[in-house]
Amino acid sequence: MPQYSLDLANSTAQMNCSCCRAGMTSVCGFIRKNEQPYSVYYALIHNSRKDLFVRLSISIGDWWNHDSYENRCAICLDVTPRAKGWSLSVLDPVYSPQQNLDKFGEWLGKNADRKSPLFLDLMEIADFIVAHDPAVLAYLTGRQPDYTGREVQRASEN
Repeated sequence: MPQYSLDLANSTAQMNCSCCRAGMTSVCGFIRKNEQPYSVYYALIHNSRKDLFVRLSISIGDWWNHDSYENRCAICLDVTPRAKGWSLSVLDPVYSPQQNLDKFGEWLGKNADRKSPLFLDLMEIADFIVAHDPAVLAYLTGRQPDYTGREVQRASEN
């Protein structure tokens, strides 16, 4: 089994939301697999407690090679709390704010082969993010998101 480690980006971004006044907070992180750069993710945490979910955009692949994006793939997920954990729902790429970033690689959508090694790797990384990013985990367990070590940089439009 691969060994993962997480590096949290030191900033957040406050974003306006078209569906509510509370807006969202965007956090970012980087994951190493066996000490090699392997994944980048963005998590949108809704500041409203009405609809509790986090939108994750995850890219995995050869992040150590900054000149090649061909060996990367990405997925957009909604993560919702469940009684003893969380549920991951695959969305089409159009729902990701990172959908137009070529660096994220090829996007998998709702019709992705659920048994493919790439899909299974993405789900494993998603579980790792939820379990280890303090802001995401706190929010999905009904607590205030923990942004310790992250500073709000700017407000932006969504």
